[in-house]
Amino acid sequence: MAQHLRIQLLGKFQVHLEDSSITDIDTSYRLQSLLALLVLNNAIPQPRAHIANLFWPASSTSQARTNLRKLLYQLKCYLPNGEKYLIFDRNHIQWNPSTNFSVDVFELRQHLDTIKQNPFELALLTKAATKYTGKLLPQIDDEWIQSIRFTLHEQMLYILERLVRLFNFRKQYIQAILYATKLVKLEPTDESYYCQLMRLHNLNGDKIKALEIYQKCFSMLRRELNLQPKPTTQALYQNILSSTHPFALDIPTWPLPEQLPLVSRQVELKHMQKLLAQMINGRTHCLLITGETGIGKTRLAEELLDHASQQGIVVARSLASNLHHNLALNGASQLFSTPEIIRRLSKIEPFWFREIIRLFPELLDEYPKATYQTKNSTTDSRSQRLIFESMARGILIDNQPTILFFDDLQWVDEETLNWLYYLLLYQRHTRLLVIGTYCNNEGNNQTFEKLRHNLYRQDLLTQINLSTLDQAATAMLASLFTKRPLPVEQQKTIYQLTMGNPRAIEDLLRPKVDTLVDSLKSLSFRQTVA
Repeated sequence: MAQHLRIQLLGKFQVHLEDSSITDIDTSYRLQSLLALLVLNNAIPQPRAHIANLFWPASSTSQARTNLRKLLYQLKCYLPNGEKYLIFDRNHIQWNPSTNFSVDVFELRQHLDTIKQNPFELALLTKAATKYTGKLLPQIDDEWIQSIRFTLHEQMLYILERLVRLFNFRKQYIQAILYATKLVKLEPTDESYYCQLMRLHNLNGDKIKALEIYQKCFSMLRRELNLQPKPTTQALYQNILSSTHPFALDIPTWPLPEQLPLVSRQVELKHMQKLLAQMINGRTHCLLITGETGIGKTRLAEELLDHASQQGIVVARSLASNLHHNLALNGASQLFSTPEIIRRLSKIEPFWFREIIRLFPELLDEYPKATYQTKNSTTDSRSQRLIFESMARGILIDNQPTILFFDDLQWVDEETLNWLYYLLLYQRHTRLLVIGTYCNNEGNNQTFEKLRHNLYRQDLLTQINLSTLDQAATAMLASLFTKRPLPVEQQKTIYQLTMGNPRAIEDLLRPKVDTLVDSLKSLSFRQTVA
């Protein structure tokens, strides 16, 4: 019997032949997209011209077809006995439907079709929920997949909502919470799903968990949408808080400093200070600080930047945003608004100076007599090398100790990331330190991953991974807000609510932060925390 090929397209892409994983395709989104297109439409031969146009719409017809031939050859080579799975001629390509293979999407669709006939069959609903392990190839943005992904996702939201209602009606709250949690994971910016989960935890007698869900909702809205919870969400929160408990946590009303002392990052800071000293002595390097949202990446970086500024080291900052990550050289342009960098430009040779002014005409406010030729694109007849070199010279002109700080590197535009690689290789022994923060649970920047890989190979990168605070460090940070040591039970409660995430601790305890503060003044906790 032929070996069974299993293809997983939901959530994480995976291909297995029996017990062996085929990993070669994992590195290419284009290969994954081609495989998915053929497999999901295996009943019908696909015209080569149609696929080529889908994948390379900006290329000429001949170039697109050449690209497709190369991609098809790679796919055939990476699949064991690939010729038996692929049927093709000069005009068409088809996945062989008679081979021994299975696809998780087909299995899910079968369950969904059965559910249409039995919409209240609990076993079918739960089976479908288990089959859906995530969105269809979430890392791929090709147009052909969008409608299929959206349809499956909407169907699964309906399934999960029905499961929550059914288990809630039966007062089986633990099961209802399981599926309500999945809804939050699938739609992390939908406030209504957080409210539903808060109610279920409260009905299950776990008010501590209900309050934790509110904190996650509050932080998500502020981080992703720059919004406050809706009045209905705040009212629900107040209702959960309304019952009394044996003791209360007092929140102070006096002002707190904007930046509290750094807690439990001394080892990392010492390592960073060593890199700073090496930079001053002529070592070009890049420092990457990674971790989840709110873990304190920026706070740790700012501690070093403040120390560097006190030593007279020039610090230029660039803050990236998911709203502007497609703007060419947006990340780099912010560096050239730093007063010390602007003053350096007066020392640069006229040719390079004019090139920088052409790239960033806003500098004319500082140099009104400058002349340049107006060209707004980084893809004109001037080479990328010329553009990158002019910017590098502007940064390094006097070889003074300099730090370039990029906050949220996952959102930095592709052109700036490519320039950073050029800059770090431009002169290997300049007094330059590039520091960047990177959020592990945001974005999917392939250019950044390539940059990280290349810098590692060149021994130009040091990476510091921040973890959450332990219970003792959480209590230490919390005491900075309460202005007094906390009882052990309250320490445990705060740790359980925040899981040692510094931003969550601040959201919970900093006074006078919008509506959150007033409610926290009356916050009470259980004596016993599971």
